Amino acid sequence: ATPEQGSLTEVALVHVMPLVRVRYPLLGGRLVPYALGGVGVGHAERNDSKPPRTGLDIRTSSFGIAAALGAGVEYFAASNIAVGLETRYLTNRGHTVRIEQGRESSGYYDAVILAFTLRVYVARFGGSGL
Repeated sequence: ATPEQGSLTEVALVHVMPLVRVRYPLLGGRLVPYALGGVGVGHAERNDSKPPRTGLDIRTSSFGIAAALGAGVEYFAASNIAVGLETRYLTNRGHTVRIEQGRESSGYYDAVILAFTLRVYVARFGGSGL
């Protein structure tokens, strides 16, 4: 979006990022609060132009740094099934957006996600079951 022309296009974001989860089991392992974080690579690409701006040359395809930080809690209803609540902050930095010839700016894309989760663990490594 620009102040002069309003919303111009949509941008698709894809990121590949390994995440580390630090868990702290409580109540015999049934309630598990955790923190997570990771750093990876993000890719931003123009998705759809919005009318009447479809004639503009808008370039957004670029790679940058992606990172995530979050926390959550899971409740194990069974030894391999957990329901939970997670919040995560995602950021993609270092992208460029160019409109027509020469007008270029930095693209920083951030999101806050709140998710209800359902995890089914197909294998259990280490420790004892519930």
